[in-house]
Amino acid sequence: MGGASIEGVQFGFALGKHLGGAVQRNRLRRQLRAIAVDVAEDAAPGAYLVSARSEAIGLPSEQLRKAMTEAVQRASSRQETHSSGFRSRGGTP
Repeated sequence: MGGASIEGVQFGFALGKHLGGAVQRNRLRRQLRAIAVDVAEDAAPGAYLVSARSEAIGLPSEQLRKAMTEAVQRASSRQETHSSGFRSRGGTP
């Protein structure tokens, strides 16, 4: 699992073998890491674990950027809502 850390925001990337061989996974990880640098500016401080479905392989960078931006915005709003120190995985805290 590779990662990126930008001013109080940490990203981890969990990209399984279902995404393809090492070349495909590493290419996607590099793309996501580059996007994470830009997305971190608007993210709430904390740690984010990024995973991807097989459809992510071969997507244009702009579509990946849009998907990751939306996901981080959703996660950031959840972190601000659940600032009690406990995080939920969807549903009720």
